[in-house]
Amino acid sequence: MAQIIEGVGDNADLVNEDLTAKDRLVSHLDKIFLSMTSAEHKLYYQFDFQVLCQPALRVLLKDLFDERYKLMMESFQSILRDIPSASSFVDSHMLIAELDGIALNYLFAEDDYPLEEIKQRFIGKYILLLGL
Repeated sequence: MAQIIEGVGDNADLVNEDLTAKDRLVSHLDKIFLSMTSAEHKLYYQFDFQVLCQPALRVLLKDLFDERYKLMMESFQSILRDIPSASSFVDSHMLIAELDGIALNYLFAEDDYPLEEIKQRFIGKYILLLGL
């Protein structure tokens, strides 16, 4: 899971050096939603969820889950720090929580799950929230 997050973050860093904070945020969110649609990544997300639901495994792998969360926080905070209206710490937690919820619902949804429409509304909501 950390490799997926690092890959999304690395790709965003390489492509987004000259973009505005708004464009970097939109690009980063686009890449996250795109990773959700990958069949291989979907298997990782399903495994991740199943492990998180097992208390003994969750304790055993706590350091890996902490690293995953740290990487996600860093990726969002690096963007949100450049947005004056953002609270980079709080907004990063909010983004991660909402993305986790969307991913979880997508994992167990039928084929008609409107992921693309959710992505567009989600990005639009954050553009409004952050005054972009």
